[in-house]
This record gives sequence, structure tokens and C-alpha cells, in this order.
Amino acid sequence: MTEIGTGPGEFCQSSLEFLKSFGTPCAENTFSIDKEWYEASCLRESLFLITGEIKLSRRNSGTNLPALHLRFSMITEHTDNGWKLLHLHRSVPDFSRVDKKTIYYSQFDYLTGLMSRRCMEDHIAQQMKQRSAGVLIAMDIDNFKIYNDQYGHPFGDKILVSLAKNLQKTFPKAINGRIGGDEFITYIPCLSIHKNRLEKLLELFFENWNSRQKDLSLDGNIFVSVGIGFYPDHGKDFQTLWSNADKALYSAKNNENNHICYCSELSDLHN
Repeated sequence: MTEIGTGPGEFCQSSLEFLKSFGTPCAENTFSIDKEWYEASCLRESLFLITGEIKLSRRNSGTNLPALHLRFSMITEHTDNGWKLLHLHRSVPDFSRVDKKTIYYSQFDYLTGLMSRRCMEDHIAQQMKQRSAGVLIAMDIDNFKIYNDQYGHPFGDKILVSLAKNLQKTFPKAINGRIGGDEFITYIPCLSIHKNRLEKLLELFFENWNSRQKDLSLDGNIFVSVGIGFYPDHGKDFQTLWSNADKALYSAKNNENNHICYCSELSDLHN
């Protein structure tokens, strides 16, 4: 494991050196978490990138010590023997010298260019406060693992990029994001729900998707399953709405072949 930081001497060749780099042993301090966020994305099968930020207040024998404010990224691999930490990078935020590229990739998915999960959640939550209604569309690719295994991960990435472009083309004014893996979300804020208009947009989405697949040069079609929930009927916040739309998505996957399932068709929804 290699750990790299941005300050002088913040390069560690081992986990032990990394722990020593914090200075005072943690056992002598107590901490309270003032701020934290984490986000994970799949780089390829069994390999994951985890990024986050944490701000801690630290006390030692009744004396306040300087707060710890760290950003970090780590690459982990899931093996037969459990999780293995391959790389860890930590840095102290310096907002006056933030690199524009770093900001971009903290908000947008590195592969597809769609919003990252955290950025998308923030935008959807904001729209929920501003608009009285909305539609959340959750979708993923049927049997995506088979394409990765049969044609390789670069080809699987090509499928993901193609689907992302199709979302942007069909829903150019919506909030489009990649949750992770082959799962995507589109959120359409509106003042009222017009189901007929939504169905026409979905028809257009599948027409565009069938056309795009010609560039992939496959013998058969790649099918996409879709789950749909309406705000606020199926959730008054992002997590509840997404959870219910995700249930509808997996109900749709039982039928396959570009099947669409609405939350209104299910009975066991989260409140």
C-alpha cells in the first residue's frame, strides 16, 4: 500500500508510516465528527475508488487541539481473502488553490461525463425545494456483466458511454447522473406530471438507443430496464424516491426486454 499527501513529508510507504504521520497517537485523543461525506465508484470488476472528506474536532486531556480537516481518495480491491487497500491519498483542503480538473471530477463521472452521485443528489434535492413535482427514472442494462465477461471491460465502458449520451440527447434539460456500475438516474423537475408526455419521451429514448446500438456492432440488442417514481407521491426526498424507483427497476428486470415499471404498480413502497 502506498499513501501520498500534498504536504512536506506526506509520503508513506506503509500503513504504519501513514498512522505515524498523524502525530499524536489516536488513543490519547477523543474526536467528534463535524463534517463528513463519502462516495464510491466502480473502476472495474472488484476494483473501487472511494473519495471523501472528513472534519474532526480533537480533544486531549481537556485541551482543545487544532481540528483535522482532510480529503482523501483510496483504491480498494475485493479479493477472495477480503478487501485490500492498494492506494491512499490524503490532503488538507486549500480552496484558494483548488485545481479546476479536480473540482470537475468531484462533480461529474469520469467515464460518462454525467453528474456523480453526490452532485446529482444535491441538484435533485434543490429542485425538490423549488418545484412541486418531478419524475425520477432509474435504469440499468440487462445482463451487463455478460457483456463485460464476453467482450471485455473496455467494451463494457463503451456501452455505458453510449447509454449516457443517449440520456443526454433524450433528456437534455433533465438532471442526468450515474449512480454507479451500469445504473443511471434521470430526474425531470416540473410543476405537474404529464404521463402521456413522459411515455413519449421514453419511446424516443428507446428509439435512439436502438439506433445507437448499431455502432456497437453486436448481433443482438442490448436491453435496458426502467423504474419510475413520481415526486412527491412516491417519496418526499431523494433517498425515499430513489429507493422506490429502484424497487420498480428490479421489478422491471424480471420481465427484461426494455420493460418499464412504475412505482404505482408496486405495493411494498418505502414511506
